[in-house]
Amino acid sequence: MGAAESSARDEAGQAAKLRDLDVFRRTRSLGGHEFPDGGGNFLGTGHAVPRTASQETIHPTLLGPITAAERALESIPMTRSLVTLLGIALLASGCESLIPRRDPGSVATAYAAAGRYDEAAREVAIAVRSHPRNAKLRRLAAEIHTQAGQVPQAIYHLEAAIQISPSDAQAWIQLAELEKERQNVADAYVAYRRAAELAPEDVRAVSGLALSADSLGFDDEARSAYARWAELEQNVDAQPGK
Repeated sequence: MGAAESSARDEAGQAAKLRDLDVFRRTRSLGGHEFPDGGGNFLGTGHAVPRTASQETIHPTLLGPITAAERALESIPMTRSLVTLLGIALLASGCESLIPRRDPGSVATAYAAAGRYDEAAREVAIAVRSHPRNAKLRRLAAEIHTQAGQVPQAIYHLEAAIQISPSDAQAWIQLAELEKERQNVADAYVAYRRAAELAPEDVRAVSGLALSADSLGFDDEARSAYARWAELEQNVDAQPGK
């Protein structure tokens, strides 16, 4: 082999390595419109990207799963496919800790904010199955079921939240308000009383206790709660900017 031929081959090999390295860097970025689609093109560009054997040797744990997943995820919307493929790549390369962990109730919250309560109820049910001991998630489930008009399911989740966290004043308040709406004054009184014990600065708890105690004829307790309610309201009015 002549020196010129050897030099030309070396240059060609170096060029191929540089091209593959550029492809890998662009693939690894996983951002913008530079993620390869199932046809070997960068999304949004239409530029073909040649796949070579040396491409797999650069980082097989990352490029292998991405290549295998591209075709299967062609029907998934672009944004979701990017996130999904990122998760696959991170799992395959042993980087599970880099995968973002979101609030388990975030999807349900988004649906509820859009007024889509049936979808919100479905999503929060899925989240609760995955996190049955999460009291905050149970309160969210109760709120969403209430918005969807599913009061028995809401009460079920609030009772579960209280079992998980008996000192959760917000769960007691939510339960009291639901019982009040159902005309269950005695049950509402019990829940408001517990909430006021746990959160004596909460106006909803104290005012609810005052009204429910008054309705039941517990005059002394009602007077005390009314006085506390008035005190809290005065404190609010005395705050700067009020």
